[in-house]
Amino acid sequence: MLRQDYPERGVGELISNLYHDFQRVLTQTVELAKAEMSEKTSKLAKDGVLVAVGGVLGFAGFLFLLLALTAALALAMPFWAAALIVGGLVSAIGAALAASGYSKMKKVDLTPERTVQSLKEDREWLKSQVS
Repeated sequence: MLRQDYPERGVGELISNLYHDFQRVLTQTVELAKAEMSEKTSKLAKDGVLVAVGGVLGFAGFLFLLLALTAALALAMPFWAAALIVGGLVSAIGAALAASGYSKMKKVDLTPERTVQSLKEDREWLKSQVS
């Protein structure tokens, strides 16, 4: 192509265009980061609700069984000893459920991978524009 096919641009205009392009890319990157973090925190919140509901339902479901077990053990030993045994069992089960939920919550990676990748691509693009 001939040199005259391209309009002459001044350095100021090129810098202004580069600034506006960079500003647009940065704004889009921030929006992507917001959307990605919202998606991840939403999943984390849902997992947290499952852990809480599971704990409450588990407690409610076993409440009468534990009461019956305590009463049955109280026939063979003092009531306080029966309650201590059943209470220890309930505490162990509760700790296992909480540990399981915590383990699942730890596996959620909050790093916005798409945003990080986009920032890397933007950096490369900016380098190519400046060179």
